[in-house]
Amino acid sequence: MRRIGTMIKQGRRKLGLSQRAFAVKAGIGQNMVAGIELGRDARLTTLEKMARAANLEIVLVPREILPAVQALLIAHGEGRPLDEEMGKPMHTLDEEI
Repeated sequence: MRRIGTMIKQGRRKLGLSQRAFAVKAGIGQNMVAGIELGRDARLTTLEKMARAANLEIVLVPREILPAVQALLIAHGEGRPLDEEMGKPMHTLDEEI
């Protein structure tokens, strides 16, 4: 849970929002924001509200394609161009597995 909280915190900070302002935007309490940022457990619906407020998405990835997804995210985060294969929509990758 700590990794999710850290990502949400980074998203909140990127938007320049205090915990209080972020809580209002997400429609939850400021204490909930603080707790989740520290790694406390939360309901999925609460995490979805926070993710939306931080311009993030919660995505479930099948384990068998996790290495490819991680490589894609690392390349994107480093600003490297993605090769043609990695740039395909997920449904076409799924068909090739």
